Amino acid sequence: MKFEPIEKRNDKDNSILFYMRSSLVPVLADLILSCLLGFLYFVSDMHTKYGRLLGLLSFGFWLIA
Repeated sequence: MKFEPIEKRNDKDNSILFYMRSSLVPVLADLILSCLLGFLYFVSDMHTKYGRLLGLLSFGFWLIA
């Protein structure tokens, strides 16, 4: 679909609402992912080798997200 300025769109075209709604999906997915990884960091066992690795990886991905 070509981009057209808002002034040229007709009133029945609700694609602006579709793009606004679809742009929230990645934001919500990122928020959920960062919450899950933050929770995983806090519950990981930091006294074992794999727990530290899991905690550090989840904290790194949480910082990126």
